[in-house]
Amino acid sequence: MVESNTVEKYSFNKSLQEKAREYQNAKHFVSTLKYALLFWAGFSVLRFGISSSLKEFALSYSLDVWLVTALYLFIGFFCFWAFSLPFDYYAGYVIEHRFDLSTQTVRSWIADNLKGLILGMLLSLIIVQGIYYALRTIPTYWWVVVWVFTSIGILVIAYVAPVVIMPLFFKYPPLKDQQLIERLTNLVKKAGISVVGIFEMKAGVKTKKAVGALAGVGDTRRIILSDTLLANYSSDEIEGVIGHELGHHVFHHIGKMTIVTSVMMLIALYITDPVLRISVDYFDFSGIDDIASLPLLVITFGLLLLVALPIMNTFSRYAEGQADQYELEIIRDPDAFISCMLKLCDQNLRDADPHPLIEFMLYDHPSGKRRVQRALNYKRLVKNP
Repeated sequence: MVESNTVEKYSFNKSLQEKAREYQNAKHFVSTLKYALLFWAGFSVLRFGISSSLKEFALSYSLDVWLVTALYLFIGFFCFWAFSLPFDYYAGYVIEHRFDLSTQTVRSWIADNLKGLILGMLLSLIIVQGIYYALRTIPTYWWVVVWVFTSIGILVIAYVAPVVIMPLFFKYPPLKDQQLIERLTNLVKKAGISVVGIFEMKAGVKTKKAVGALAGVGDTRRIILSDTLLANYSSDEIEGVIGHELGHHVFHHIGKMTIVTSVMMLIALYITDPVLRISVDYFDFSGIDDIASLPLLVITFGLLLLVALPIMNTFSRYAEGQADQYELEIIRDPDAFISCMLKLCDQNLRDADPHPLIEFMLYDHPSGKRRVQRALNYKRLVKNP
């Protein structure tokens, strides 16, 4: 249980925490409005035959099922992107600048958004072609096949992200601070984890938020420290951040989270199958493999994963707590842990004391106050074993 009076003396900045609550509320409002309207739009294109009309348009250009699927997807994805664009711009640019978190120019934001559009479209093409191929060829157990290949895909993305995807949005030169490199290298050896290098993330051209991570798996695993972290945190605090990240790898949290995510996906796909079959007559689809059913698949799968979100976040908070405890035990500097947490919550505008329901539903990390309290408990235990 969090002892509020004990934690309060460590002085999260009250004005910044009030600003953090306003920031989080603004982001949550825009996100909720966006997805509510997207679900409404998705149902509308099904109910009023717009999806079937788009399929017929694609068929007018080709009778090849692969080309029809691709043309339908490209048009539909672009419409989805255009519909989302005002919300993404307001949440990702306007709000970030309003709360003095962003340093990104409009031109840079547009470039990143276009990169996201291309990546999202290519990834969606692979996924959608795979789903409808399975629906055509293995209609009874399509959802099992899709689940197997999607689970593999999650691991592949985790492996390639640091070397293929992340460099598209930020530069990652090798870290130059030799003393910090030596310190972190010794910490990594102490944890028994191997990394390919330590890199500086040039985040300051886009954001004021601080980032420290251990990204990738296997021979793509690397330490990443943002320039905004290096400029504002002591070596003790940075070592603690990486100690926490090492905890995730020591406890195999990436693999465990992949398993949890895969289980949730399997359940969602299993439920989506009868929903799709029942809806064939209602929406006048030619069959379960009709590409016009794609909005229904997205809506159903999205709603089911939304229901599963609190479960996944609960596991994530547990894993983050384990990583915090590992950091405290391997670094043995609870004061650096506390000072770092205070800075991160204030600098990144994290609400350190959210309503318990909000924390349960939306937080994938424990609240700042709970994390500070863990450090205080550890500090008392070390002093009074």
